[in-house]
Amino acid sequence: MSVTPDQQVAVTAIQMAIARRQPAPGVIHRTDHGALDPSGVYQHLLAQTGLVASMSRKGNCYDNAVVESFFRTLTKEVGA
Repeated sequence: MSVTPDQQVAVTAIQMAIARRQPAPGVIHRTDHGALDPSGVYQHLLAQTGLVASMSRKGNCYDNAVVESFFRTLTKEVGA
């Protein structure tokens, strides 16, 4: 977690997840269409590990509603 969203936070988070879970090639990595996720570094990392990126449609807030709800709750609990 970080106070400001930046590319390094996203890269570090996916690296931690890969190290802990050791997903098999072909596992689908679900994300929204945020500015950080489609970045070249992030996409390269996914490709290197064999993960398949799955992004929501641009402008469709319901594609990722469950995760958005979780992060809204987390933000309130942390007090950010």
